[in-house]
Amino acid sequence: MSLESTLDNSHGTPSRARRVFCRRWIISGVILLFLVGAFLVWGPIGFGSGPLIVYVPSGGQIVGPRDQAWGTEVGIQAGKSGAVVDHVTVVGGGGYPGPRVLGIFVTRVRGAQCGGPFRWESPKRLLRDCNISSMHRLVGLRLPGNNPGVYMIIKTGPPVGPGGCWIMTTIVVHYHVGIRHYTLTSTGDFAVCKTQAESNEADRSLGLPD
Repeated sequence: MSLESTLDNSHGTPSRARRVFCRRWIISGVILLFLVGAFLVWGPIGFGSGPLIVYVPSGGQIVGPRDQAWGTEVGIQAGKSGAVVDHVTVVGGGGYPGPRVLGIFVTRVRGAQCGGPFRWESPKRLLRDCNISSMHRLVGLRLPGNNPGVYMIIKTGPPVGPGGCWIMTTIVVHYHVGIRHYTLTSTGDFAVCKTQAESNEADRSLGLPD
């Protein structure tokens, strides 16, 4: 072998090694990008609020001075997603606290329902008076599809404090569909007060007409 041939081979070997090294890095990068993309598409992080819809009621109601629990119906649409609710937070607004949540349930709709807050009676009386089906704890339950749909029933304590009202402006629902987790934030303006004067003041605090 000539000296010239030996020198060519000595220069060519590192060049081939660099090419192999770069090729491996490119292949590894492509695989990593694919894995990241697959994780984002099929992984546990959901984009946006997901398929669930929650209808926060608007308006308000005067419940009087009775010191008892109340129930409020909130519409839900889950489509055919099979969503499972993990946690629900109810937020106040306008300087007023949110309702003191005692429990959150779900029921199917069977026609006419109780409108606005209703007195929380025994489960048997609720089923009869509000014309609803059996109630179940919402958290951890796989939601049925629409038609006729379901209602979230939030059991709350009475209004407390010097303002005489509680206000519901936001419901935040953490839920999952399969392994993907979502957070839905639904807003409205719903005030429950003991007296008409307190209700008017709550409306003003929310910027609503009396």
